[in-house]
Amino acid sequence: MTERYNRLLGTFDASVNSPVAAQAALNYANNPIPELPASAFTAKGGLIFVTPNSRSPYGASNNWLPRVGLAYQINDKTVFRSGYGIYFGTIGVDTFQPVQTGFSQSTPIQASLDNG
Repeated sequence: MTERYNRLLGTFDASVNSPVAAQAALNYANNPIPELPASAFTAKGGLIFVTPNSRSPYGASNNWLPRVGLAYQINDKTVFRSGYGIYFGTIGVDTFQPVQTGFSQSTPIQASLDNG
């Protein structure tokens, strides 16, 4: 699965500096908690998007899912069939939507103050 302009979210890297780290540190310094001094506060983590060289958010080495099937014809009217598979994700769903955390998404939910 790829996206034309390479805007798919690849992963979340918890070790990179957050783009909001400076503002978060200032806000925390104004109202710190006793358990964490302001000098020790850090804001880490950021989204990693796919690149033109690696357009898919999923590495090929992570997607090996073996399946085995066997069919044996006992006679003209009887066939023995068996199968086994290893899957990840939801079984029985025909669609797959990659995570698009960094971009806007629409929602069918219509919020109201009177519970609908």
